[in-house]
This record gives sequence, C-alpha cells and structure tokens, in this order.
Amino acid sequence: MKFKYLLLAFAALLLASCQGNKDIVLMMEVDPMSVTVSCGGEPVELNLKTNSPSWKAYGFESWIHVSPATGSGDAVLTLTADENASASSREGLLLIEDLSSGSVFRIPVVQYGRATPDDDPDDPDDPDDPDDPEVPDDNPTDPDDPDVPHVSSSQPGWAELPKMNIGHSQQYLINTENEDQYYAMHICPNFNYGSSSRRARNYTVCFDADKHVPLWVAAPRHKGYEVGSGRSGYSHDPDIPSGIQYKSKSTGGGCNKGHMLGSAERTVTDAVNKQVFYYTNIAPQLSSGFNTGGGGWNNLEDWVDTQVCSDTLYVVIGTYYESYTDGYGKSASPDTIDFGGRNDVAFPTMFYYVLLRKKVENTSKLITDCDASELKCAAFVRAHVNSLKGQEVTKKDLMKVSELEQLTGITYFANVPNAPKDVLNASDWGL
Repeated sequence: MKFKYLLLAFAALLLASCQGNKDIVLMMEVDPMSVTVSCGGEPVELNLKTNSPSWKAYGFESWIHVSPATGSGDAVLTLTADENASASSREGLLLIEDLSSGSVFRIPVVQYGRATPDDDPDDPDDPDDPDDPEVPDDNPTDPDDPDVPHVSSSQPGWAELPKMNIGHSQQYLINTENEDQYYAMHICPNFNYGSSSRRARNYTVCFDADKHVPLWVAAPRHKGYEVGSGRSGYSHDPDIPSGIQYKSKSTGGGCNKGHMLGSAERTVTDAVNKQVFYYTNIAPQLSSGFNTGGGGWNNLEDWVDTQVCSDTLYVVIGTYYESYTDGYGKSASPDTIDFGGRNDVAFPTMFYYVLLRKKVENTSKLITDCDASELKCAAFVRAHVNSLKGQEVTKKDLMKVSELEQLTGITYFANVPNAPKDVLNASDWGL
C-alpha cells in the first residue's frame, strides 16, 4: 500500500477514545508542521487548533522551549531555542501531549549552526569567499535546491537510531526513499528522565506496509525501564495506519507473536508497557524452536540482557526477508504466511540485534563524545529456524555492523559517528 509523499502546511492528529457509549475524536492541527530555528534561537510562532480539554507542550530536547506550556483548546505557541554555538545544525522534537488520553503529537525542529570562519579568504575556489560572485536563489523554497534545509528529513539525535528519511503522508511519518515504510517514535506517556519533567523515549519503529511486519525497532536499554510489573494487551499502533497492521492477535504459519523490544524491558508503568504491545512491535516467530523457552531467539535475548548496565545499551532489533544462511549453517527462505488475521504477512528469514555501548561504564560521558576506542559495537544474527533451539550465543552469531549494513541497506547508529562499525572483537563481548 502506497501513499503519495506530501509536505503539508499543517498536520492533523485524529485519535478515537471511548467514554461511555460516546466516541470522542481528538483533533490537533499545528501550523507549521515543522520548525526551523536560527542559531540564536529567535522565537517562532505556531498555531495550534485542538479540541483537547487539557494539553501540555514541551521540547523533548532540553534546548527547546515553548510558551505557553499548558492550555486548553486553541493557542498560539511560541518556540525558542538555546543558542547553538556549534557549526553544525541540530535536530529535536516539540511534543504536544493530550493529558486526557496520553496521545503525543510530534513536530520536528531543526536549529541552524553558526557559520565557520573562512580559513582562507583569498582562496579563489572557496565558495564562501566574499569576492566570489554569488548566483541569487531563484526559488528559496525549492525542495530540490541543495541550499534549502530539508526539515522533513530531520530526525532526533538519539544514539540508537538508524538513518531515517522522514517525510509526511497525512498525519503519519514515512520514509521518503521508500513510501511503503512508516516510522513511529513512541514517547513514554508517564515516565520521565530522573527528576526532570522531560518524558523518556520508549522506542522507534520502522514498519513495512507491504510486508506488514516491522523492519527494525530501535531503543535504549537501561535498568530504569525495567522496574515494576507493567503488563498489557495487544493493540494497534495509533501512529501508523491501522490498515497495514495485523487485524487481530491470532497467529499462524507455525509462528507465535514475538516482541521486537521485549515486554520485560519496559515494565516501569502499565502505560509504557502498553506501547510494546502495539502490533508494530510484533513479528511472527517460529514457536517450537525459535521463540520459546531455550529457543534460538530467546537464548540470544537472554544474552543481550546481560549487556544492560548502569550506563545505557543502545539496541536495534531487526528482520530480514531474503534467503539467508547464518554462521551455524542454518538457512531460511522467504515465504508469505497467515498471521494476525491477514493472509499476506512476510515471513522473516533472519532476526538480528545491533548493539552499541561503552566498553567501560561511564554515566558522566555522552556516548557521542566517546572515541571509537571507548566503544564496542556488533551485530548478532540468527536464521529464523526451529533447529537453533538450545544453541547458546557464540562467535558464530557475530557480524561486523558494516557488513550487516551492506546486507540490509540500513545505516545503523547514524547519530554516533565514532561507532566502530568496521571493528569486530569477540573478546569485547566475552565470546
């Protein structure tokens, strides 16, 4: 199923909730639907039209500020940003949350960096040289002009994210390079970072409309998410078109419902746990020897749990759909199965984890500030077969992240330029 890419002048969020016997439709329209801010952070106004009886607006990143921060119904929001002293632009999100339902509307924010000084003002080939003639921009809003920032393709700077090419189709986020792929960035509805008022992120998913299966789920792993005992039921993801998701929680094709990001990894509150039970976080996994006690995938999941520490482990859990043979010589072939009330679900031939963390725990240093020598990064890959039951994790599971990128066409950890994706040391992982 394809939707034509369209960069809208506004965006709408329509969500249904039930109150007694009456359906109430929550409506939000924001104009503009994406924001570009100067390096100095000068104010930008946004028009919010909504029937929400109570909403809260805030920047997901600490450098984004908005006023008013709370309200009811329509409002004019003023967004400002801290000065960006860097030469590079930065990306973030403005979040508007309906407090009655917990639904969150996301608006991409891009802030310019400061221009770098001209290191050789007399260089005749320097395009920034003031003596060089400049061609005036005949269309400053042309989306094909390389001098125009493509706000639609911005993504948050979270360390776990693969490269995303974000555009819009109706109120949904899509991959502008493949419009069959949809993105959803789930923010924890009632779990904050420490003592701050900022909501923690839960996970980001890329879901395929033709395959009806998640391609990848990216998330931070930390013990802070794993306290409590939240448990939920399966439901549609409100941020991805329901028509491309499973129709029910039924199974088939010899598979059960396999969480990409596990339920036990998000137990801090019931509402946070509910998000990992969205159908977009579920893939069909073989039930007798893969996704079962002692199964090939369960054993890998249990091993990944041992890598969670007081620092953060950044993970991407993904699927693959071409014929594949893993390090154990196990092979799987593409297929289409009945699953989730559909008869057109693609059968994954391989599942993988991509992991990134510091070699030595250091909570006082951002992972983006680390040298490659301070980091470890690897892919762990298994064919989707029942015959891996009982197989513990070994060196045969390992693959360089750069090699997995060549296989899948996905760029992992795009926001961590020093991630050592070409390095593979089994000893770093105790293997």
